[in-house]
Amino acid sequence: MASKHPVRAPRFYVTVALFSLICCLSIASSAIAQKEPAATHSALDPNHFAFDVVSIRPSGKDERHGLKILPNGYEAKGMPLESTILLAYLPAPYFRHHDELKGVPSWVTDEAYDIEARIPPSQMSEWHSLNQNMMQTPVVLQVMLRAMLMDRCKLKIHSAPSQVDGYILTLNGHQLKLAQQHSDEKPSMPGMPLLDGGTAIRSIKDDKPIWTFYNTSMVAFIAFLSLNAEGPIEDKTGLQGKYQFTLSALDHETAPSGPADESSSDPDAVVPWDIAMLGLRLRKTKVATEVWTIDHIQQPSPN
Repeated sequence: MASKHPVRAPRFYVTVALFSLICCLSIASSAIAQKEPAATHSALDPNHFAFDVVSIRPSGKDERHGLKILPNGYEAKGMPLESTILLAYLPAPYFRHHDELKGVPSWVTDEAYDIEARIPPSQMSEWHSLNQNMMQTPVVLQVMLRAMLMDRCKLKIHSAPSQVDGYILTLNGHQLKLAQQHSDEKPSMPGMPLLDGGTAIRSIKDDKPIWTFYNTSMVAFIAFLSLNAEGPIEDKTGLQGKYQFTLSALDHETAPSGPADESSSDPDAVVPWDIAMLGLRLRKTKVATEVWTIDHIQQPSPN
């Protein structure tokens, strides 16, 4: 974590250490939602929210770095502005979408900044209800970050439809090993919050990480897999319910060392998890996306 560009994820798959860090960030940001029942994004207008106070300044010698969704706003420590731009315009996880951001000046990736953006007290209760976290695209936060970047950095940016290498999640013809849940009952142990009210609990078995998923939809599971996949994932399973299941890590020898394709000896090894044992597979394909191009950006205006 001492590299010059700590936000850049490994080119092929997230290491165990970085994956654990992202999980911790997800848990920390999701703690906001545990204070009050989650509100649907359709119930609140994203444009209703705005940061009250924003500080953007060059980072000092503090070795801490990372992005956080806080109970009172947003924070980036020791991070290039590129990271906040990716979070504001691209889907989660933001660090998987560097190739979909074009026209980036070198200083935007090379210079580290500290950002502290706070919401006004009058919006605190609604902010807590949004259930925003790093495992999903935080719609309200994106609107707020875009407004901040346009105001403080005079950002001008446009998008165009494109296609990128990605994957579809399908049934692999084997017996499906997902137990459908018919209630929203929470597990007794604390775990990592997922989308749609799901929870994943990590444990160790035979020196390998094991994740047990509760009340988990395919949308939530794809968000989890996307932390490791080298490209976006689309759901083609046809599974509409919520499920309980256990996911094991692949053996080190079969874990992915690069992007897989149809001719690969183990095409399921797109991620370091044994999804084949669940009756699922990831297949490489072209996925529709948006590519964003920066037309103009300047260094942040003084606080």
